[in-house]
Amino acid sequence: MPFLQRVSPADEVIIPAPYWVSYPDMGQIGWRRASDFATSERNSWKFRAADFENAMTPRTKNADPEQSGNPTGSVYTREELQAIVDVAAEEDIYILSDEIYEKLVYDDAKHVSIASLSKERTI
Repeated sequence: MPFLQRVSPADEVIIPAPYWVSYPDMGQIGWRRASDFATSERNSWKFRAADFENAMTPRTKNADPEQSGNPTGSVYTREELQAIVDVAAEEDIYILSDEIYEKLVYDDAKHVSIASLSKERTI
């Protein structure tokens, strides 16, 4: 798997905040640095493609856009996820996807799996 061959102790994973309590520790598995990126209520606590571009450094190898919306309850649209996938592809970054709460979607919101948009970039 190319992803496993790419990880080194200096690599980092971007984790949008707020996040579930264990995410930074999970991001450090494999000696990777976890890098918080504060999201905003103004954007429904979502990690947007522009945020992704602003948060990355040359050491960024992974990003976890909190797709399950834990703890915020945010649900990404297909278009929002596609924009994140496009940035990841352009920068050769993998997306970590935690979709454990995919069934807990309310009102007219629909869950879209980021892997359905980019299997080769999603872990």
